[in-house]
Amino acid sequence: MIKIKAKKIVYEGKRMYKITSISALRLQDLPAKYLKGHPHCYLANGHLIIRPEKNTLRVLEPGTILDPKEMAEVWIELAHCGERLRDINKKLRENWHGEITLKI
Repeated sequence: MIKIKAKKIVYEGKRMYKITSISALRLQDLPAKYLKGHPHCYLANGHLIIRPEKNTLRVLEPGTILDPKEMAEVWIELAHCGERLRDINKKLRENWHGEITLKI
């Protein structure tokens, strides 16, 4: 799950969002297949790294200020990342259930 909290502020005479906290899965907690393709995102050292496309990178951290258009773009990018991760995890879990016992 990705969770971003932001405060609505007026900054330089404009309505903006200021990110106050971010929580997401870390790089080491994600499947390799997810990280090799796009879009993907992960948390690293308190920064949310978003890679919507191969040559596109967005980095968010607490204190980042975004206008409403940028915030909407972030929401869309994160939704795509989440959908892709869900699909990959679903395929990984297919026919992979039950348990085994090893006796030596």
